[in-house]
Amino acid sequence: MALRAALLTAWCLLVAWPLGAMALSLAAAPPGGPANPGSGAEFVVGAAEPAWTLLARTLAWHVLIAGASIGIGWPLGAALERRAAAGSRALPIATLAVALLPPWLLFSAWWVLLAPGNPVHDWFASHGLAALLRRIVLVLGATGWGASIAALVIASWRRSRRCPDEELDRLDGVRGAAKLASAWRRDAAGVMLAGIVVMLALGSDVVCFDLAQERSIGFELRSAEALGAPESVILRRGLGAVASSALLAALATALLARSA
Repeated sequence: MALRAALLTAWCLLVAWPLGAMALSLAAAPPGGPANPGSGAEFVVGAAEPAWTLLARTLAWHVLIAGASIGIGWPLGAALERRAAAGSRALPIATLAVALLPPWLLFSAWWVLLAPGNPVHDWFASHGLAALLRRIVLVLGATGWGASIAALVIASWRRSRRCPDEELDRLDGVRGAAKLASAWRRDAAGVMLAGIVVMLALGSDVVCFDLAQERSIGFELRSAEALGAPESVILRRGLGAVASSALLAALATALLARSA
């Protein structure tokens, strides 16, 4: 219970705190508005970099963010499913609202919260770690968004496959590692499905990586098109991303078919 409460609190902090700070900052900002965290203007199409290394880096980011998202989204999804079954609407509506936000909004909210003048930003900048701070903000913003998506997937999975074992564990007073192992046996497929959905959603996000000034395959392809690269070049460099998305979709279909 304490761990679940801590993870729910973490989700609220990932979402509500930066969005609230951003709203206050926008209300007090001059007409020009807050500084853009990064225009990405220094990027050029990395033709010298093999497409597969760029794809591997992008997938590594997606795996990291998806892992953090399901770490928070799993208990949140369990709570969401119980609240919905009890007729409560506040948590489901809040989770859905965050999942429907554009992912760049949470990144921008965190960046406004950690803008120059904030002790955290100033410490990173003074130590030459501004790029690391942008990466941390990328993970925070994307995880807040991804955890909401994961929670909705897991809640839907649990609702369609209600298992009496959970109630039996509660009646038997199962605690600690045994309770976690039992929950994993029930929810493993749903959790993995949630991770796949988050990764697929991240595959369509270019702006967050652009703002964080972090190369991704999506940003590379968009830059190539903007710079007038031939369509054949864009297609070749994007084949790996298409193949990885198709593989993830096939895995998601297999999970659904196996658990039907």
